[in-house]
Amino acid sequence: MKAALLTATRTIEVIDTFALPEPGPDDVVIDVKASGICGSDVHVYNGSEGSTAVTLPLVMGHEFSGVIAETGSAVAGLSVGDKVVVNPNIMCGHCHPCRSGRSAFCENHTAVGVSRHGGFAEHVVVPTLAVHVIKKTDFVEASLIEPLSCCMNVFEQIPHRLGDAYLIVGGGPIGMMMLQLARLAGARFVAVSELVPEKRNKCLALGADAAFDSTAEAAGDVAARFGVTRFDTIIECVGRPATQEYALSCAGRMTNVMFFGLGSSGDTIPLNPYRQLINQNTLYASFINPCTFERTVEIVEAGKVNLAPILAGTITLDQLDGVLADAALRSAGKVVVTF
Repeated sequence: MKAALLTATRTIEVIDTFALPEPGPDDVVIDVKASGICGSDVHVYNGSEGSTAVTLPLVMGHEFSGVIAETGSAVAGLSVGDKVVVNPNIMCGHCHPCRSGRSAFCENHTAVGVSRHGGFAEHVVVPTLAVHVIKKTDFVEASLIEPLSCCMNVFEQIPHRLGDAYLIVGGGPIGMMMLQLARLAGARFVAVSELVPEKRNKCLALGADAAFDSTAEAAGDVAARFGVTRFDTIIECVGRPATQEYALSCAGRMTNVMFFGLGSSGDTIPLNPYRQLINQNTLYASFINPCTFERTVEIVEAGKVNLAPILAGTITLDQLDGVLADAALRSAGKVVVTF
């Protein structure tokens, strides 16, 4: 099969005769139709670790959808021809974290596209437990279900109430997902801080009350125009020290601050406990999607989120290396490899 193989840091080889791994009795073979490029793919491409330790050579790609082409002898409930989307995080179910309700930190966690071959290929082998059937959603939009499920996990971590006010820092694909989930969670006000005008316009179209340039206007002033005196929750979606510091600077009293954006492992930011914590602000983080994937499929299938504006376009597998290497090619939104 044709596959894009990461052989070393910033080195991808597109191979026409890559051997498909042998499926086991509990596995299915999926003909991949669409595979999204994630920020964590960029991190792995540049030599960092993903959600688990990276095993090279590797076919990356953990945000993908397709059609079942083959089922193992022990597979039940799935059939050849089913349209499906895949949860890439495979947990063992029997280690202490799994048995304690903390499966995100499974001691035997493997991840499709990180520690085992993933969706930047014509076909992929995955265990049945990772597969979810879709009926209505097209393949390209379905490739966004995985990152949306990670966003859903944010709302498992932070307390939220009907009528809360939110500040979303970063209006890219993740920020656009977060603002829609905040609306579903009952927000009375959602503001998005974003430097790029086109992304601000998209956020407004997706339901943000305000979308503003933080270099030109203070978040508090934006909120005050709407009669909002404080943010209950701030969600940082960029993963850079500057935007993380900015998120903390916008906290008031008893504000939940969620660091969702994935930065580099060596990044640090200053923290002033007197000014930033004594007001009972609470810092949160969110890791992968331990219990949200099925519900995410359900809300997407029900049409409760609008994924189309998040997409920037599709590419072929041969263009993958260039898009991973050049941030400008990813700046307009989510880029998806299609087959």
